Amino acid sequence: ASNFFFHGGTSFNERWAYFPSAGFCLIAALAYDWLEQREIRLAVPLLMVVVTALALRTVVRNRDWKNPFSLGTSMFEAYPDSVRARGYLAWDYVERGDLARAQDLLDGAERIYSEDLTLQENLGSLALRKKDYTAAERHFRKAMRLSAGTSVEGEVVISYASLELQAGNDRKALALLNSVMVSWPGMTRAYSNRA
Repeated sequence: ASNFFFHGGTSFNERWAYFPSAGFCLIAALAYDWLEQREIRLAVPLLMVVVTALALRTVVRNRDWKNPFSLGTSMFEAYPDSVRARGYLAWDYVERGDLARAQDLLDGAERIYSEDLTLQENLGSLALRKKDYTAAERHFRKAMRLSAGTSVEGEVVISYASLELQAGNDRKALALLNSVMVSWPGMTRAYSNRA
């Protein structure tokens, strides 16, 4: 559960370490107590070194949270094989107008694990921005397949309908939006897109 030894499914693995860290902290406290009872001259300086090192690490890590781009960059540098880290950073590049760098990151993510729903949506959205409707269609179709039966299926179908609208396939887009309105009534995005 800690993800210390194996990669997990998320790029923010700290949250998986909260509960397992309770046992680690208890063991560390017991070890410190044992050392303090036997050799206090060693225990106190050791504790000071550990606390200082952790405080410095916190200060260094806080710089990564300056803005979304610095966070995405640090996440990618720490985990270059993470599909999500690549996706976050790629979308920061899209917002900066560097579509080529974004495409490189997403293509690399697809080589790592092509069955990621968010990745396929991002690839489709990027292709749509570049007006590459063939690639956008391929990625959105894959995203629809990956989202089948999930809680986000309706949203993915709406995104695919948006592609069809931009590509000039109005009838297909209307059919997709109508299906969303029937299958997931109350999804306001489907109604606004249809209007």
